[in-house]
Amino acid sequence: MSTTLLPSSEEQSTEGEAKAQPMSAAKRPVAAGLLSVLGVVWALLLLALAVVCLRDALVAFGALGGRPWINSVTSWLDGTTATNWMYLIGAVCVLVGLLLLVAALKPRARRGIEVEADTGVLISKSAVRRLASLAARQVDGVDTASATAGRRRVTVDATILASSQVDEVKADISDAVGDRLEALRKDPQVRVRARASGGGQ
Repeated sequence: MSTTLLPSSEEQSTEGEAKAQPMSAAKRPVAAGLLSVLGVVWALLLLALAVVCLRDALVAFGALGGRPWINSVTSWLDGTTATNWMYLIGAVCVLVGLLLLVAALKPRARRGIEVEADTGVLISKSAVRRLASLAARQVDGVDTASATAGRRRVTVDATILASSQVDEVKADISDAVGDRLEALRKDPQVRVRARASGGGQ
């Protein structure tokens, strides 16, 4: 007698609930640190030093003519005594070293603005800017509108058709932009700067 092994309705329900659970939030992306740029500069300096060493090696083996550059530099430095400009260069090197140490320890800037979600959804500042300007342009009485967006503040510059409705339309713009950006995890401060089409505030 054969038996068909099919999951029961309770097991299917449990499996469905397990699949419906949201994924864990991803780590928030960060901008490239200053050390990444300095690493490229350091690599180029090492490459230049390698070229000099290779050139001097070819000169030493007779493959190239001329005098080794490293020998010229060491001969020029031989017998020199400490002067004021040397102390200045040493102080500058110490300062640069401290700045590099601070850059290495400084946390990298976070990228993106968090959206209210369980899976780590982020939105760029440019996207927030476009959403804010679009919401402002859809308000009655607005002629043109543009926006700038930061992590904590959104600023809208709008031109109003009627000078008598500037204050009223400013309030409507603030409400419209706030409603459009309510999906963000942290509500940004909305600032509206409006003027009438003729140039009056």
